[in-house]
Amino acid sequence: MYRSLHGHLGEKEIELVNHQIILQEDLVSATRMLKEGSTRLATVVNSKDFNDVGIAELLMTAAKAKLSILKAQLLENSGNLNRLRKKTKKMNDESKHYFYKLYCFC
Repeated sequence: MYRSLHGHLGEKEIELVNHQIILQEDLVSATRMLKEGSTRLATVVNSKDFNDVGIAELLMTAAKAKLSILKAQLLENSGNLNRLRKKTKKMNDESKHYFYKLYCFC
């Protein structure tokens, strides 16, 4: 039973790490979108041609919303990963203690 539970925890950790990687890639994408919106807004202001101001505003608004969501998801995923790693460490420590007791009492 311990091995199957330990294997499950290993699979869960891999799943959480993979999810973390995807979230970080999304974060890079949203940051690029925010930068693009800022660049477009600066261009609009410098050229005094306000036709593209709506696009710049839309890019920045969407990017800020996405960044806010990603921040919450990254925090949640990191917390889940930390809890899982603590649980795995505790199980490993208990296992070592159990086998040490078996070895010493033989």
